[in-house]
Amino acid sequence: AGSGPFLLPVADGLVNSGAEIVALLDANSSKKWSSHLGVAFRNISKMKDGLRYLISLASQRIFLKGGYAVISVHAGDDGTLESVVIAKIDRHFNVIEGTQKSFTCDVVAVGWGFTPDLSIAQSLGLQQELGSDGSAVVSVDELQATNQSGIFAAGEVTGIGGADLSLTEGAIAGSAAAALVKKVDAAVTRKKLAELIKRREREREFARTIAIIYKVQDGWRSWLTDESIICRCEEVSLGSLKEAIHELGATNLRSAKLFCRVGMGACQGRICSRSAISIVVAENNSISTAQDHFSANNRPIFAPITLGQLAAGASDGL
Repeated sequence: AGSGPFLLPVADGLVNSGAEIVALLDANSSKKWSSHLGVAFRNISKMKDGLRYLISLASQRIFLKGGYAVISVHAGDDGTLESVVIAKIDRHFNVIEGTQKSFTCDVVAVGWGFTPDLSIAQSLGLQQELGSDGSAVVSVDELQATNQSGIFAAGEVTGIGGADLSLTEGAIAGSAAAALVKKVDAAVTRKKLAELIKRREREREFARTIAIIYKVQDGWRSWLTDESIICRCEEVSLGSLKEAIHELGATNLRSAKLFCRVGMGACQGRICSRSAISIVVAENNSISTAQDHFSANNRPIFAPITLGQLAAGASDGL
């Protein structure tokens, strides 16, 4: 469940590994592609990939249901997953009453897209901006150069767009870097770059369209209860986060962290910060700023480590 084209290959892979899929749900509708047929035809190979997955799943009598979402998950007495409740939702992601249905299942896999990890970029002082899907990304010019001289960025850190776009951006960055140190013929490089830039624009257009079609609408917040876990690492519930906002005066993610530890766990907000920001601004009846999202990426330590690992490092020669 969730939304986005990645649901299909995951479901297909699970089926081919012997799993029984009891429901395959996309919160958005594939009918939205009807408004973007030009983009679809210009990226026909990607559309064929999606169709191939749909046909493969259909052969197992598994059909994608658009406009449905998992709105709650329930555990048994032993704490393990027991069932989920799904519901039909409108285009704003509000639940359509009377459509709720419970499914018994062993595993629920939910994906709402991807968020790039900008930890290293932040530490290098690279300028950021908001991408087409609302994620914080590294700002680059036409040749993938950042605001720091000699540093180029390519791939998902400059915007979620898939493997093909990442490879094209990498080729542009590599060619531009090579030209910078005069390791290649300038005329050849200009011709190659012109071709790559044209290809990149087509692939970026597809990425922007994906962001539009599979956008996560604000109605998801209406599914939550005070018991809903927002930060899994620190087990911070919506009720605790709302208390930090309304009783203690948290006005942004930073102040909410201080009051209830949301985003302070092992992942350092990589998973929950975007949702937490959305909840904080909604509860304060305000609007999130670009700086809110940039600040959430400020993690000077690239990967969390324990004090034990740090202490053991001296004897390991680290």
